[in-house]
Amino acid sequence: LTGEGDEARKEQFLMHYPHGPHRSNYFTVWRDGDYKVIYHALPETKTTGNRVQFSGGNYEVYHLANDPFEERNLAAVKSTLLKKMMADMIQELEKCGANYPVDESGKEVKPRIPGK
Repeated sequence: LTGEGDEARKEQFLMHYPHGPHRSNYFTVWRDGDYKVIYHALPETKTTGNRVQFSGGNYEVYHLANDPFEERNLAAVKSTLLKKMMADMIQELEKCGANYPVDESGKEVKPRIPGK
């Protein structure tokens, strides 16, 4: 209430949407401090509007303090950060017992760390 930061309070947020089709399908968002990663499990899946949900692959990374409107995807230039954030996201999803989307063959699609 004072507007002052609290060093003991983690600034992390997890949002997981393993369902579809909708206007945006099968994604997970992990925010840690000023950075945010968005993982698209099945990026080429069509939405209810019959459009591809995200044509840029599986990963998006944004520095929200510098880019609050999420216009510059840093996934290609912040690969070390992306890998760490994906590992943290996966750990949090497992801790929560998350459900995952399934592909056309019925196989569960869990988030993966790029390059692994």
